[in-house]
Amino acid sequence: MPDCRPLRALAAVAATVAAAALALAAPAAAKTAGVATQPLTQSPEEILDYWTPKRMREAESAGPPAVPGGGEAEALAEAAAIPPDAETDPALDTAYPQRVHGVLFVVLGGQRASCSASIVSSEDEDLIVTAGHCLVIPGELSGGAGIVFGESVMFVPGYRAVPADTPTPTEPFGRFAGTRLATPRAFAQIGDISFDFGAVKLAAGPAGKIESVIGSRGIAFNRKPKSFRNDVFEIYGYPAKPEPEYDGGRMILCVSRFQRFERFTSAPVIAPCNQQEGSSGAGWVRNGRVESITSHAGCASPTGCSLISGSYFGDAEFDVYRNLGGISKGKSKRLKRCKRAKSKSKRRSCRGKIQRFSPSGG
Repeated sequence: MPDCRPLRALAAVAATVAAAALALAAPAAAKTAGVATQPLTQSPEEILDYWTPKRMREAESAGPPAVPGGGEAEALAEAAAIPPDAETDPALDTAYPQRVHGVLFVVLGGQRASCSASIVSSEDEDLIVTAGHCLVIPGELSGGAGIVFGESVMFVPGYRAVPADTPTPTEPFGRFAGTRLATPRAFAQIGDISFDFGAVKLAAGPAGKIESVIGSRGIAFNRKPKSFRNDVFEIYGYPAKPEPEYDGGRMILCVSRFQRFERFTSAPVIAPCNQQEGSSGAGWVRNGRVESITSHAGCASPTGCSLISGSYFGDAEFDVYRNLGGISKGKSKRLKRCKRAKSKSKRRSCRGKIQRFSPSGG
C-alpha cells in the first residue's frame, strides 16, 4: 500500500484514488510508455553489509496514508491475526510455497522502508515482484528531484522478526541483494497508481540463484477481466498495522474473494482482508500463480477498512517482467506471432496462454 512516511506525496495521491467510487469495470487497455529501470550502484556485498539487524528493525513499513489526528503511538504486537486473516505457521517458513514470500528492505528517498515481495518464475531465475511505490518515488512527486529509485535493496525470503535483544532475525535462506529495479514508466514518471507494480532482479546467493534454491510462484498477465468473477486469492504479506495485532515482522495470510475493479484505476479489489502498512507488494496467489500485488486500501480511509486494492497485471507490467529477464527468446518470438491472429479475441487468447508461467519448486 502507498507509503505514508517515506512517500507522503504519493500517499496523498493514493488517498484520492481510494476515495473514488468503486465499480465492476473491466481494466482499461491503457497505452504504455515503456519501462523505467535502474541498476543498483552498490555492490551486493555493500548492500548486505548495510542491513544490520538494527536497521532492519528500524525500517518503516510501507502503508496507506496516516489518518489525521490518529497519532504515531507504537504498541507491542500480539501473536495473533485479525479474522479472517491468519498467522502463518513458523514451522513452514522453510517449506514450499510459504518460503517464496518475504520482506523487501529498501532505502527510498533517504529513509529506510520495508515492503512485502514474492519470488516468481522467470527465465533468469532471479526475479521478485512487489509494488512500484516500494521501489521508486515518481518524478512528479519528488519535489523536483526527478525519478528517485530506491537504494540498498535487499530481499529476505521466509523472514520472521525476533525480539530486539536477539542478535539476528530469522533468515532461513539468507539474504539476496538487488541488482536492478524496474517499474512501468507511467508510474515512475507521474505516480499513476493504475501501474503500481515493480520488479527486482537479484544477485545470486552462496547456493545459487534464488529460484533454483527456493522455488517460485508462477505469474500470469492479461487475464480476461470476466475471469476474475468468484475468484478467491491468498494474500501473503507482512503488515505492521492495524496495531497491536501486527508488527511487520510476521507473515500474515488472508484468503479473500474478488469483489470488483476500481472505476478509475482498474485495480482489482478483494475483501475481507485487514492487512495495512507493510503489506505493500504482497502477492495475490491463485492456482499457484501471483496474479496481482497489494497496492492500496480500497476505502477512503484505511481505518477499519477490509477492502484491499491490487494492481492489474497487463501489458505495462508484463513489459517490466520481460525487461528484467522474465521470458525466453522463444516465447518472445511466439508473442510476435500472436499479432498475426485474425481476430482480436484470438490474439488475446494466444497472448494470454504465453503470458502464463507455472510455479517451480513444489
